[in-house]
Amino acid sequence: RADDQMGTPARFLLYHHLADLDPNSTDLNSTYTASRAEEIAGAIIGLISAGGFLLLVLLAVVGFLFVLQCCLVRTGVAAVKTFDRKYIGVDIDVSHVKFYLCTMRLSVTNFIVFNPEEYQSDFLLKSEDLVIDISLR
Repeated sequence: RADDQMGTPARFLLYHHLADLDPNSTDLNSTYTASRAEEIAGAIIGLISAGGFLLLVLLAVVGFLFVLQCCLVRTGVAAVKTFDRKYIGVDIDVSHVKFYLCTMRLSVTNFIVFNPEEYQSDFLLKSEDLVIDISLR
């Protein structure tokens, strides 16, 4: 039987429509109503399947954006730590960096720009929390 292969929501819908029929009726409309109920049940199963597919696509996009965000942060931190002395002449230390791709915000914790050796103070700039908003306009 077709209704044995359907899921619980579809079976409920099918039996709900069939409950209105008189089992002793010889009316031809009763067969039409039963097949219509099966069509509706099949449509509901199709919608549930499409919703599951869309959820998988959404999860894949979110996962891709997370990996992209992690790669951008690691590349940026590695570039700063590699080229700091070469281009600006002093060391830069960063303990933690977060990049929020949706809001285009960069959050840096314990950002320190050290002084050259001939200066008395240890650092030129020290920030415990640094937030940079990036505008694409």
